[in-house]
Amino acid sequence: MPGAAARGGAWQFEPLEKRILLSADPVQFLATLTDIDGDGVDEVIVGTHDAEQAGEQRGEVRVLSGADGSVLHTFAGEGQDSRFGWAVGDGGDLDGDGVHEIAVGAPGDGTLTFFSGSTGEVLVTLAGGQAGDGFGSSFAAAGDLNGDGYADWLVGVPGSDAASADGGEIQAVSGQWLADAASTDAGAGDYLLDVWSGAAPGVQVGSTLVALGDLDGDGDEDFAFGSAASGTLTLASWDNGGLQTQRVISGAGAVLAPVDDLDGDGIGDLLVGAPLAEGAGGEQAGSVTALS
Repeated sequence: MPGAAARGGAWQFEPLEKRILLSADPVQFLATLTDIDGDGVDEVIVGTHDAEQAGEQRGEVRVLSGADGSVLHTFAGEGQDSRFGWAVGDGGDLDGDGVHEIAVGAPGDGTLTFFSGSTGEVLVTLAGGQAGDGFGSSFAAAGDLNGDGYADWLVGVPGSDAASADGGEIQAVSGQWLADAASTDAGAGDYLLDVWSGAAPGVQVGSTLVALGDLDGDGDEDFAFGSAASGTLTLASWDNGGLQTQRVISGAGAVLAPVDDLDGDGIGDLLVGAPLAEGAGGEQAGSVTALS
């Protein structure tokens, strides 16, 4: 394990700031990326959505070697308050060159961009349809939803007014369309497979989202959608060609992370963070809940 050594039966890690904090801007979002430089070690994607470029808070994303922390790619936002790097992740291999891409959300601009892991060039950019809708605030690889052999994607749009004011929505995006667009600069037809909308005004569903795999063994992909505004957690699955609500949990929190099976039932579990949850003394101490 790079940067760690076993001493006295316990793991001791090098301070992370020595390896990834390469500027004065604080690191805000991290994600792992399948090895792109061929050294056999996965990389780290670092998002800093308020990093300054040309005197403006445009945001920045760096891809760092998992082996030695060296910078492999650097990407910068294009406009003031674009919040470029608000969400980052492994973009899969869209162009078929054997190297995974880097996916970056910029909800201030309302975009989700896939950069080539090989060259750093822009392969495809998706844009929200409504100014200020926060398209790209969250995203997740969703597996092959429609059976066409391509991995599809979910994108969170928490400021969408489609069903109600700031109710938010989740867009299911065709992986085949993305692959076509990455290869030919023109995806064929509509890229949307489905749109799931939050019903209540101000809920802002899609602030966060995670793919959970097939939790219940029914052959359908399962997902969790978080709402930063209300703390509502929605569990949904892909069924009959669309996203279907399975369960809604109020006051759970909005920061989501899937984890391995914690309770021994053979099914992965979910951690839900509520950073503003009140503690026993009434202060905003925050909380983390593990859900089976």
